[in-house]
Amino acid sequence: MKLMYSMGVLMLFLLSGFTVTWFMFDARSVASYGSQSSTGLLPVLGDDADGEKKRTQQAPSLFRQVAPEHNHMFIAHALGSVDGVAETNSKEAFVETYRNGFRLFEADMSQTKDGKVAIFHHRARHHIGMSAGIDEVNLGDFLSHKSFEKFTLLSLEDLLDLMRVYPDMYLVTDVKSDTMYALSQILESDVVKAQPEIVQRIIPQIYHPEELATVLSLYPFSDIIFTLYKTPLTNDEVVLFVSEHPEITAVTMSAQMRFTENIYNTLKKLGVQMFVHTINDEKKIQEFITKGVGVYTDNTTEKVLQR
Repeated sequence: MKLMYSMGVLMLFLLSGFTVTWFMFDARSVASYGSQSSTGLLPVLGDDADGEKKRTQQAPSLFRQVAPEHNHMFIAHALGSVDGVAETNSKEAFVETYRNGFRLFEADMSQTKDGKVAIFHHRARHHIGMSAGIDEVNLGDFLSHKSFEKFTLLSLEDLLDLMRVYPDMYLVTDVKSDTMYALSQILESDVVKAQPEIVQRIIPQIYHPEELATVLSLYPFSDIIFTLYKTPLTNDEVVLFVSEHPEITAVTMSAQMRFTENIYNTLKKLGVQMFVHTINDEKKIQEFITKGVGVYTDNTTEKVLQR
């Protein structure tokens, strides 16, 4: 009887030791995961070409760096200019602007009648000779035209494929229709499913504070730009919102209507990158760059990037 009692006590002792050891190991695992998450490198799952999940890592912010790359201070407006022609959103504009050293490209995005996303400013149909609005034609009809009768128009899939070919290109979205729909189309595209790391080079622009939570629910983007041309918020209200939401890493504003020394100094203290649009005069571009303020520009010649 005493022997059975002693064995029972021993078993309880061993079992309790195992439980404590397991608990400590589990706690260390949780702590380790929490430590990894705190670095900003969040595990992200995407689909590979076979539909299987593939793990990637969230990229570090371009704009939170102590000293951003010089050419990351310039955003090529509407994919840049080609042969001196601006606002084409064309393949040729991208290729020429990339060759000149630009790496950040803003592209206009509009939804077509058949629910596709075209790289196109909805008010620019005279560029391509369309008599109907972009939302009144199918994507195929749109792509059958040329910008200014000679430049190649792009679908969203075409532009994402350029990101595959040019792995150091970053895309700033400027959605003229439904922002969340366009971003979801990016995430669900065949190109991104095949090469999920492309999404790490997507930089969404939001136009209203309430869009932030929805954008982050789609994907934990490393950089999000709050662009101010649509919001009724005052500069003080913008600063308050940005200070409460560190997910916003940059603010874009009109150089004439919004930019002031006060908002410049306040956002600089918060570590938020500022951009102004759209500046084409080389002297003014340099004035902003010297202050650490980035620019959206149609002047995408090689010369403008030189310090």
